Amino acid sequence: MTTLLINGRIWQWSQATLAGPKAMLAAADDGTAHTMAEWMLLEHGRIASVGTGVPPEAGAAHTIDLGGRLVLPGLIDVQQCVESAASGGAPSLAGHPG
Repeated sequence: MTTLLINGRIWQWSQATLAGPKAMLAAADDGTAHTMAEWMLLEHGRIASVGTGVPPEAGAAHTIDLGGRLVLPGLIDVQQCVESAASGGAPSLAGHPG
């Protein structure tokens, strides 16, 4: 299934932030840590492309008008998920600092 999200504010990490923690902090300091796109094309549940301006022709895609809403990347705490699965229960904050 193809889905086209339009008229949104879609957060994208910049290439500089993908170079490692020091680069990410530097990009955050100078304001280049992210850019904003206006549309996102999804194919089979995965991001196929993002951009600004006129969205691509998506044929029979299901189109969702975001009406200016913000789309953020999925931020996953992998350590917490692994610990939860290993313990067989709900996530616990026991033993986590702060």
